[in-house]
Amino acid sequence: MKHLLKKALSGIIITTALFNCAGAYSRVDAIAYSDKYALTVNGSPIAGGYNNYGDSDCTNYVSQCLYAGGMQQDSIWNSKLYTSGTGVSTTRKDSTAWTLADGLKNYLKDNKNATKLGGWAKTDTQYGKKYADNNSSLTIYNTGKTVLFYDWDTDGKMNHAALFVVDNAKSLDTADGNVTGDLINQHSYFRKHAIWHADKRNAHAKTTTIYAFALNV
Repeated sequence: MKHLLKKALSGIIITTALFNCAGAYSRVDAIAYSDKYALTVNGSPIAGGYNNYGDSDCTNYVSQCLYAGGMQQDSIWNSKLYTSGTGVSTTRKDSTAWTLADGLKNYLKDNKNATKLGGWAKTDTQYGKKYADNNSSLTIYNTGKTVLFYDWDTDGKMNHAALFVVDNAKSLDTADGNVTGDLINQHSYFRKHAIWHADKRNAHAKTTTIYAFALNV
């Protein structure tokens, strides 16, 4: 009887552990998806892929990465397929929190209690904290779960988003030059393992403030 009870309890523990793991966020999965689609788009909505917003696809792409990592959709942050009368998926509709940088920033801050890691600008005399290629606030433990938001005009509204994927490595983006630092993936435009502050390719560099929000997972 004791043997059977012990076996049954073991089964419950294993099942519970598997259930808990299934609901966990995976930084590895988020990064894998991010790397796979950094330089392209994930297909057609009809085929189970996502919408493509062209020059405004940055936040849509980041949201896909977070979802691939296991962040759950809800009534505010979502991308849903809709079907025709024949039951065939014909269109995908995305919420503003899914597609707009400012919307996603507010969603992470207000609904996910994401931790703000800091804010940076080109010079320390501008906004108090100067960015550097290798940022001490962006560590390997933040990869895959940290979204960088870019406010081009320092008006408090986020204009761009990217996902932090690699800690302190050589940039693969030729526009960065032969530099080493913390790297992001992004859309609008396609960049893979590029320097996080994007200074050399940012037309708004002199007036840009960058903020980092990390999921508490």
